Amino acid sequence: MGTAAEITIEQGTSVIQNAVNSANSGDVIILKPGTYYDNVKITKNDLTIKSYSGNPDDTIVKARSSKSDIFLLQADGIKINGLGISGATGFRCSAINLSSCSHCAIEKNKLVSNLRGINLLHADWNIISKNTVTSNTEYGIVFASSKNNIVSGNKVYNNARGVHVGNSEDNRLLSNTIKDNSVYGFSICGKCDRNTIYDNYFSNTYISIKNKEKGKEGNSYNITKTAGTNIVDGPYLGGNFWAKPDGTGFSQNAIDNDGDGISDSAYIGIEGSTYSDFFPLVIPRPAPILPPVADFSSNVTSGKAPLDVGFTDKSKGAPTSWAWDFGDGSTSKDQNPIHTYSTAGVYTVKLTVSNENGAASKLATIDVLEQTTFPVFPGNTNPPTDLNQDGLYEDVNGNGILDFDDVVAYYDNMDWIEENASAAFFDYNKNGLIDFDDIVKLYDML
Repeated sequence: MGTAAEITIEQGTSVIQNAVNSANSGDVIILKPGTYYDNVKITKNDLTIKSYSGNPDDTIVKARSSKSDIFLLQADGIKINGLGISGATGFRCSAINLSSCSHCAIEKNKLVSNLRGINLLHADWNIISKNTVTSNTEYGIVFASSKNNIVSGNKVYNNARGVHVGNSEDNRLLSNTIKDNSVYGFSICGKCDRNTIYDNYFSNTYISIKNKEKGKEGNSYNITKTAGTNIVDGPYLGGNFWAKPDGTGFSQNAIDNDGDGISDSAYIGIEGSTYSDFFPLVIPRPAPILPPVADFSSNVTSGKAPLDVGFTDKSKGAPTSWAWDFGDGSTSKDQNPIHTYSTAGVYTVKLTVSNENGAASKLATIDVLEQTTFPVFPGNTNPPTDLNQDGLYEDVNGNGILDFDDVVAYYDNMDWIEENASAAFFDYNKNGLIDFDDIVKLYDML
């Protein structure tokens, strides 16, 4: 088997079909931006046809003949991605027709102004995802005798009929937006069985859900309530959002007292059928934003000057701004500031927090004591002195000069300093600690 190839083509007439004819299974056909005129029949497995840009608005495939499908898929494993497809308006013609094929992926295309957008006929195990399907005059997406397909994340709007499911089984339709389709938004016949329809947004004047025929198990319109973001941004997956353009849809008027985004009552008898959605979605209520409640703590509430105090905001209610008044003329807008009190006194600290709904404040006091005399270091006669009046006492042994003996005295008495003196006077590197880095800093001062 040969290595898969990439085939890049430019706009023109029948160039896609020519590329398909010359391609081998596994090849990727890449369409440069432009407008193509073609009707493409694919009978080779595992081909990919995609736009170079990934943008269906700049890579357009129009029907060369409006009386034929633009893409007719009669092989397995075909991928069509990122194309704008329009102009298949003839009898039973589609932009993309999956006929007796399986394991194909139709993704991120824009299917506009066709008779049918996507048609599945005897098509099984395919993925139809993230397509825009609009302004098609018969159907947006239509199933006939197809099984085990996943249709998800599509936008199907302003068609005559949005999504029609006929005589099909075991398909999953989820997370689609199906709205403003003129004849009906969604229709499923009584011969359909075991299809699961959930997490869709329906907003159409009319939908048609036929009761199951004799011998059928029936379809499901919800899954078990499961945590996860749903199609209307609620916190749970479950059923569908049932709306109508005039505001009379079930979900638009349902009650949700607990605010979980799921109606407190089931939608019994959807559109007059015998089916029910037991977890219909509602638009989740936004959580109220309340005024904040101010609160804070500090790492110390008293100590000798100079005193470094770290403040920690503990306010509740989602504040968006913080204003600190430290009581000594200094302020800060940081959430968790550190402030140094240089002189003794009792200071009233005020934190004001605010958000769009108001403001609140809290007061606390910091007691800063004056250190009038320093204790004498063990083994010395005189207390330490601040030789250059910078607030740091470098003359540790109190002999009136800065020398290597001060480094030794500091090293021998680190634990003693922490227990008997204000650390701020001996924290030479100002990291808030009495540690070996202070010894290095003191040595560098020699």
